Amino acid sequence: MHHKIMNEILEYWNLSDEQKDEIINPKIKVYKHEGFELFMKNANRLMVCGDYDCDGVTSTSIALLLAQQLKIEAGFYIPNRLTQGYGLSLETVDLAYEKGYTDLLLVDNGVKAIEAIDKALAYGMNVAVVDHHLMDQDLPNDVVFVHPDLIEDDYFSTMSAGGLMFALAEGMSLDNEYMEALGALATVADVMPLWGKNREIVRRGVDALNKNQFLQFDALVKRSRYTQYTAEFLAFQVSPKINSIGRMADKVNINTAVSYFLSDSQAQIKSYAAQVLEVNSYRKQLGAHYQKDARTKINQHDIQIISSTSYHEGLLGIIANHISQETGKPSIVLREYDDVYKGSARSGNISLESLFSQLNPNYFIAMGGHDFAYGMTIKKEYYDNFENDLYSMIQKTDPTTQEFDGITVDYTELTRDLIRLLKQYEPLGEGIKIPLMRMNLPQTYKLVRLNGHGYKLLFNDGTLDEALLFTKTINEYEISQSKSISFKLNLQDQNKFTIYIEELFDTVVR
Repeated sequence: MHHKIMNEILEYWNLSDEQKDEIINPKIKVYKHEGFELFMKNANRLMVCGDYDCDGVTSTSIALLLAQQLKIEAGFYIPNRLTQGYGLSLETVDLAYEKGYTDLLLVDNGVKAIEAIDKALAYGMNVAVVDHHLMDQDLPNDVVFVHPDLIEDDYFSTMSAGGLMFALAEGMSLDNEYMEALGALATVADVMPLWGKNREIVRRGVDALNKNQFLQFDALVKRSRYTQYTAEFLAFQVSPKINSIGRMADKVNINTAVSYFLSDSQAQIKSYAAQVLEVNSYRKQLGAHYQKDARTKINQHDIQIISSTSYHEGLLGIIANHISQETGKPSIVLREYDDVYKGSARSGNISLESLFSQLNPNYFIAMGGHDFAYGMTIKKEYYDNFENDLYSMIQKTDPTTQEFDGITVDYTELTRDLIRLLKQYEPLGEGIKIPLMRMNLPQTYKLVRLNGHGYKLLFNDGTLDEALLFTKTINEYEISQSKSISFKLNLQDQNKFTIYIEELFDTVVR
């Protein structure tokens, strides 16, 4: 291979021999779980309890499709994100038992639902859990438990719940291409590394989507003859729309998303897809409105703490992410209630895990997350202490230095051959991402406004057609003063060679 940028990408990936073999010789490996197979085949009246994100919806759907294959009478329930929160509740167990359900299958949740599981077992119900979240305590011995960490073969490690549910159906020889597509969506939506069984499921699922017409998917993306499903396409064009249903739980019931994926009525599917697109559009508009308001509250502090009595709880993380990116500072966005503040934090350069571990735990009803994303519920009487402590602590906290993690390229080396070569490595995504690139801008280009959404740089010489910059804060003068950019490649557009600008620099790349 003689394409300079492709060679640099391969060097950046630093693939092991095993990974190279997965790409050159794609595998199909089947996982069988006898305990789960017995659970399903012996089930009488099955209740499937899922989670409100895309992985939860798709894994619930696969479980119900499997139940249909086995002719099991089955119901399902996913809790309301805003009013009920995550996981199986005692009330749900009571209702399932009262309605005569004899078997309980938890998908994309369950590892922390010890009390609720104990109650189900006390009722005499059979319980199975298919989950991939962190295990911090043992489940009761009577529970059939499927978890990637319990599978000895590394090929099946780091799987999502939807991926696991597909693998279980496949192990029972009851899978089909539609289940593959759902498993692929779940895997990409939960940002699982695309190696092993994950890679296999996404590869097969994407192939199934491109050769079939699954209306539940096609209606959400308004499929045309130019539509090409890829892992990236699922990540950006499908999963956010399903996740928006869970986020906007005060506007739409997440359980209808499962009914949507199970429906065989074209009219029903088209009608619900239109509603999903409407909800997603409303979420974007609402998010933009809140972001505009949040920008007015940005201050001189080294950590941004912004609160409101009106922000939608399902959008706090999105707003915090925008404020953090715009200011370059850790940002916390909170919804104020009568007795608590519920919030979400984002950071690109300071560990939130480290910050929050230093705060008084008595301030919180709940908190958790990782270095760059955190969630919390703060007792209202401690809010001022919380705010003052963070303002003080941030002064003594050194930012994490982030060097440019990518490759430097020359403008003239960006050719369509690179796009063709990269597509040979599909599916691309987590674990095998196209690196961020940086290049010097050519001396001449045309700058076009994008109706208030940013700018388009049009190039006349070379193969590259355009560079898109989505921004509300950068002006034409700042662009004209820029000498170099960091950017991401766009593999989706079949008609143009387009890149997406991530950052502008006033220095050239040597």
